[in-house]
Amino acid sequence: MKENENYLKLVFSPRWEFVEGIREFLEDFAFSSIKNSDLAKATALTASELLENAVKFSSGKRINLEVDLFPCPDM
Repeated sequence: MKENENYLKLVFSPRWEFVEGIREFLEDFAFSSIKNSDLAKATALTASELLENAVKFSSGKRINLEVDLFPCPDM
């Protein structure tokens, strides 16, 4: 199996003010990887919800986010 080239790893401190900027970055990253605006927005929205939960319930000093985007063969 070919290694995925659409991979992102991000470590940040659990601060609310980071969530929106990271969501916007993820949308750009997803679009540049999969070239589909609707899927990029859905990916960013889903990740944003997870990030909000991570910030809300974090007990540590860091949040680790890893994203692996695989192109859909039908697209």
